Amino acid sequence: MKPTQQSIIFTLLFAVVVDSYSADKPPAESINPDSNLPEFDTVFILGNRISLENALMIKQEHIEIVDSVTANTINKLPDYNVSDAIQRITGVQITRDRGEGSVIQIRGLTQVETLFNGREMFTAGNGRNLDYADIPAELLAGIDVYKTATPDLIEGGVGGTVNLRSHRPFDFAGREIVVNVRGAHADLANAAEPQVSGLLSDYWQSERFGKIGALVNVVYQRRAFREDQASAANPVGRNDLIAGQTVYAPNGSSETLSQGTRVRSSGNIVLQWQPNDHWDLYAEANYTEFKTTQDSYQLNLFPLSESNALSSGLPAFSAGSAKVFPGSQNLQSIDWLNASASQLSFARDTVDRTKQGAIGGSWQNHKFKLSSDLSYTDSENDLFFSGPVMSASGVNFSQNLSGTVPSSIATNNVLQDPNALKFSNLALRTRPFAGTLAAGRVDGELFFNHGLVKAISAGMRYAHRDANNEPGLIIADTAIAGLSAASLPGQSQLNPYRDFFDGQGAHSQDYLIGKLDNARDIAAIRKIFGITSNIPGSNPLGTWQIEEDTYNGYLSAKLDGVFFPIDGIIGLRIASTEQSLNGYQIQTVNNTVTPFNVNSDYIDLLPSANFRYLFSDAWHFRLGASRTLTRPDFNQLSPSLTLTANTINPAQNFGVAGNPWLAPIRSTNVDGAIDWYPNKATALSVAGFWKSVDGFVANTANPETYFGQTYLVTRPYNSNTATLQGFEFNYQQFYDFLPGAFKGLGLQANYTFIDSETFYFCFRPTRAAAKLIA
Repeated sequence: MKPTQQSIIFTLLFAVVVDSYSADKPPAESINPDSNLPEFDTVFILGNRISLENALMIKQEHIEIVDSVTANTINKLPDYNVSDAIQRITGVQITRDRGEGSVIQIRGLTQVETLFNGREMFTAGNGRNLDYADIPAELLAGIDVYKTATPDLIEGGVGGTVNLRSHRPFDFAGREIVVNVRGAHADLANAAEPQVSGLLSDYWQSERFGKIGALVNVVYQRRAFREDQASAANPVGRNDLIAGQTVYAPNGSSETLSQGTRVRSSGNIVLQWQPNDHWDLYAEANYTEFKTTQDSYQLNLFPLSESNALSSGLPAFSAGSAKVFPGSQNLQSIDWLNASASQLSFARDTVDRTKQGAIGGSWQNHKFKLSSDLSYTDSENDLFFSGPVMSASGVNFSQNLSGTVPSSIATNNVLQDPNALKFSNLALRTRPFAGTLAAGRVDGELFFNHGLVKAISAGMRYAHRDANNEPGLIIADTAIAGLSAASLPGQSQLNPYRDFFDGQGAHSQDYLIGKLDNARDIAAIRKIFGITSNIPGSNPLGTWQIEEDTYNGYLSAKLDGVFFPIDGIIGLRIASTEQSLNGYQIQTVNNTVTPFNVNSDYIDLLPSANFRYLFSDAWHFRLGASRTLTRPDFNQLSPSLTLTANTINPAQNFGVAGNPWLAPIRSTNVDGAIDWYPNKATALSVAGFWKSVDGFVANTANPETYFGQTYLVTRPYNSNTATLQGFEFNYQQFYDFLPGAFKGLGLQANYTFIDSETFYFCFRPTRAAAKLIA
């Protein structure tokens, strides 16, 4: 796969910080002693260095192991989305999708709990996680990654917990107005798109009503992308390519070019009120929408198999053309004959929409603090896939696997002949996901002035989550017979893209592709191809609906060393989970579809202990131990079955099914870290970690027969215990000792090593109802 693009970004930032309401502001006459001179509001210009210093300060102040990225003023994170920003944190890895960060891992694990201002946030889908590509970086004030658990953190992250922090009005000294405009040019897509964001924050103070603040933050991003993919299919052992030798050759090749746009629209509104020194109240609402519009053109070439070549009497390859890599049995290059081809042109559009609203606040005096939060989250995700499929036979092509990019190129003109290419299928698929979460929590903390125990904290949380994919994946693919590209000249064209992979390797060019002018108009495109059948409705086998209630409580103590410079947090979190899984299953005796329901509940005890030893102000040593869990994804728990028939090759029928009896992933963790902070902008850190994970979810595929056809069905199971260990290294410094302009030079570097092992395809017994897990 080729990276989607290189981008040149031009940024214009306008920021005004007016601290008119700051209690610490000096009197006007001290700023302007000459009364004849005009008075101006103070304007602050802050660089990136202060953000790095604040991130280190957060790390130093926490007893647990935490790493952060901060933005002291909006737009200090020069990234598209949250995933692009979080990749700078030690121990965090990301995967990319169409040139942007998407899924994150903490120390190699995707089981991550994501919070937005301390409350759970997610993107509707098969899983429980937030798609980090949804959130623009400009919406955030900072990101905190918790690598060790504490009792007050919401459970769900075996890998760790990420808290995304947005701005609030009282974060600023007064009025804050920020406008950011930039343009990004994508080289491969050869297009430039705008990105605009703005923030307006202010607060007012009076003796009667106290301090009242309001903030509005909006972001709009457009980005063009292009993605080129080339791959060789699965290798198959063949005895006909080189006499007396078994050669492992790919059973095909695939080349796809995708181009489109991605659009983010996001907004955050916050009201904050402090009627007096004891109260801090807030109301928040945020909205994110992330749309991807994509056109793709895929060419698949399938050589004759050894058995098909024998039965048909057709040569499968040019005699003497097969070559293997030196010293191996793996095919390097060959000239295939009489191959079959399929050309897929399709529109593939997705949209994520997530809304969250919350109200809450806290009351505090010198001995006690009480806080609460009520929130509601609503998320949806939709997929639309549509386009024509053409097929042909008698294609000759050369395949070469020796270059940087696997290449294949047609050597005859079958793919350019509109009479040889036939429209074989019209693809149409839609798939929705939806999810809601209503949650409420109450926390209290009691402070002590003397003794070993500095504070005792306790809290409760209740959350109700609903997730479904109704009406499920609707597959309305329709076979087309008797229509050649020549009979519908307006529905195909020569491939206009001649720079596949920037010209690296040899690839087919000037072949016919389907047009996508009407792909997003279902009625129109079906009429063009003469399809009059009704679009099938929901397939109950592929639908699921899951309700989950979680009840949580925790008790913890914050310790402060009396005789030694040691402090810590110890405690216990109790998590009770009740699930109701609804779907459908096939009765294999008579192939009837019947409703299916599974109810389950379980309780987890999640102890944790974190300690920090201060050798000095500069040297910190941290040690943590905890028990964590991640509940299985919804599609993994689903009792339903999705079957996808291949109308061209039934041998490639496949299915996906869930397992309602999956147990959560549970982990015992030990972490240690030693940090050195010689000054506020410099740090050197080394951390080690060990996890014993009780039952990752692994998939296995087996043939199953339904309605007289065989499908290769993939199902999830709990594996045996796995162990994961490793270490992290982080270094940050500004070289102030350098002369002149070099004094502002700095460096950030980190390295993570992970080693893990488990038993493959060894499955534990599934869970029983109402268990107490310690």
